[in-house]
Amino acid sequence: HNNMDKSIKLKEKAEYYKNKVDNILNPNSISSDNPEALNLLQEKITKLEATLKRKKELNERLRKFKTRNNAIIEINKLPDDDKDKKILLSMVNNHYFALPPDRINAYYFSTTNINAEIRRLKDRIEALNQNSKIADTEKIINNIILKIDKEDNRVKLIFPSIPSEEARNKLKSNGFKWSPFNKAWQRKLNNSALYYAEYLQKEIKDFCEVY
Repeated sequence: HNNMDKSIKLKEKAEYYKNKVDNILNPNSISSDNPEALNLLQEKITKLEATLKRKKELNERLRKFKTRNNAIIEINKLPDDDKDKKILLSMVNNHYFALPPDRINAYYFSTTNINAEIRRLKDRIEALNQNSKIADTEKIINNIILKIDKEDNRVKLIFPSIPSEEARNKLKSNGFKWSPFNKAWQRKLNNSALYYAEYLQKEIKDFCEVY
């Protein structure tokens, strides 16, 4: 029985860390759990800023043309080794971008989404920097342990007994999820998570069930 119990706990531990590794290695996202998150976010910003600069350069060249026909004539006059010739010609020949035909600003490359993504990534970097200033701590209020675990990048609430359904609903509505491995209700570390954890410590003092 003891060996079986140990086996189950080891399996839970393995699955827990496998999920963390999968999140870190996901090519489509940059997990805050990744120790290289700050560097990866900055690299992504650098690439986006280069793309933004490139689109602005192309838009600047497009703005020099007064009409679509004028654009086609002038672009065809460009030397073949002009790095922008093919893409400029493709833009003005594309019917989607050519409407209405006499307004060249219909061809412009959009930069709105790139600017928004750069701002979002910079906000994430600021949030991660703020997280680094939060110290590991553990305090008890109403027999509920609030633990800041920077290694795990989590704010954890540990109860002395099973929280009632009402308490569990409060936890869920404030972004906390049950972790079978950590035996705690937790959410990713940030100032907001810390604020709500402290709030819940005081709020759900009368809503615990006995095991």
